[in-house]
Amino acid sequence: MVTVMYRTALRKVEKVIFENQANAQEFKKRRILSEEKEVVLHGAGINLKEYRYRFYPNNEKIHFLYLGRIMKEKGMDELFGAIERLRKDGCEFVLDLVGFFEEEYRKKVEHLQKEGIKSRRLCNDVPVCVC
Repeated sequence: MVTVMYRTALRKVEKVIFENQANAQEFKKRRILSEEKEVVLHGAGINLKEYRYRFYPNNEKIHFLYLGRIMKEKGMDELFGAIERLRKDGCEFVLDLVGFFEEEYRKKVEHLQKEGIKSRRLCNDVPVCVC
């Protein structure tokens, strides 16, 4: 049923953009989209040469890391709701937020800090924060 829905929805499109080859292949395999209509983005994701793998530290506290734009469309309301609930339940944790802040979320983060949320990094500049 989902395949039929995709075929119907994409029937008249000029191009469909995929973040990886695997998804494009799946659409091709299911005959949802012809190869001429697919565009695969190369280089989406994290540059592993610049940001090498590091072992996760063995911390006693739960550690949350969010890396991305800090905005409503990325689920920040849900994240902050969960953080607030954990705080009220007495859980100890660290919250790192790295990325561009929309102004309304900067104020929410500042409020959480006043409430005792420990945050080691609040950063707009990803390369500076990661180093």
